[in-house]
Amino acid sequence: MRLTVGRFAMAGASLIAVAAGAAVLATKVTKSAPPPWTAAVEKLPAAPLAARRDVSGVWTGSELLVWGGFAGNQAHEKFFADGAAYRPGTRSWRKLPAAPLGARSEAQAVWTGTEMIVWGGSDARHSQFGVVDGAAYNPRTDKWRRIAAAPGRGRTGGQALMAGGKMVVFGGNGVLGADMSKTTLVYDPRADAWTTFPTPGRVFAAAPSGDTLVLAEYADDGRLAVTQVGLDGSELARTPAPVGDKAVERVGLAAAGGKVYLALTDQAPETWVAVGTLSDGVLLPGWAPVTTSHAAPAPNEISTGYTGLTALLSPDLLLLAGLPDVTMLDPRSGRVQLSESTYQEAGFCGVSGAVVWTGAQLLSWGGQTCRPEGPPVTADGLSLTVAALPAPSRG
Repeated sequence: MRLTVGRFAMAGASLIAVAAGAAVLATKVTKSAPPPWTAAVEKLPAAPLAARRDVSGVWTGSELLVWGGFAGNQAHEKFFADGAAYRPGTRSWRKLPAAPLGARSEAQAVWTGTEMIVWGGSDARHSQFGVVDGAAYNPRTDKWRRIAAAPGRGRTGGQALMAGGKMVVFGGNGVLGADMSKTTLVYDPRADAWTTFPTPGRVFAAAPSGDTLVLAEYADDGRLAVTQVGLDGSELARTPAPVGDKAVERVGLAAAGGKVYLALTDQAPETWVAVGTLSDGVLLPGWAPVTTSHAAPAPNEISTGYTGLTALLSPDLLLLAGLPDVTMLDPRSGRVQLSESTYQEAGFCGVSGAVVWTGAQLLSWGGQTCRPEGPPVTADGLSLTVAALPAPSRG
């Protein structure tokens, strides 16, 4: 199995989704009345960039930064080395200055608090191998700087996050499809230096928890476990995942408020959420009773092609995204609070686009259109605003 996801970034408590096409899309909810949440989608102004997929994106706190990407096919490849910034406050775009990097797609990107770090990806010369160089962009100075090259081989289709002030790159594939999901890279921006550590299993999902990482790993015997490690790879805890005899196809992780949330989807598809406990920052063995929702997708497809995210917004609201589907549910009861799956009908899957959560709304740009006719990629962007409906008055 191979994990390939689109670029996704978040700040603080996170939410997800992707859409495109119509200005407003209907929201589907469970039969509970009244529906506790509502969502509205609005098209972004035109970006100063060509249509593309496999684009990287981060949220800075005030801007969506997008960079790189790919358009075309095996007969006509087009890789991009340009980028732009979108500011929701003014609904305006600006071009980024030229980066000291070659054109590429599927690059990993994170926001450090002051810089967007872009690393790795695939280019025309290394489409099967991946590249190992990277650069950092500072919006305040509007300048780029090169960063140290990572050790070892490049990879494509991995994921990246920030933990303990460091960039962590996990998952993906290397030379001619070689599995890189047992090797995790850690970049320290202050030291401009990389370290690596191995994991016993193949990592398909991860979440930061303070200065540690919580990982969902598949062992060579096919068993799924959740481990907690330090940024040097030292193992702090390991506990089997509550899979039973189900064939898991999607995995998602979130860690917040002293809890670890594990979202799993099987072939049915049926999604279930298990809740683990952190004591003094360390994951304890065992899981709270599993909750189930037949309607809920989970992120991080173990096959290919979907952007994903699991995020806890409050103790009773967990967000799962296996784009183009978005679901929010109560992790304690399994009751679906909001389920949105009409994005593909609008002609936009959200696959391989840049997606960020701003703390107030979701912004997405680029990616595949999923239309049987017309161009396969888009230069459109959308915002998704999710809000709680007011509590009914008691007269």
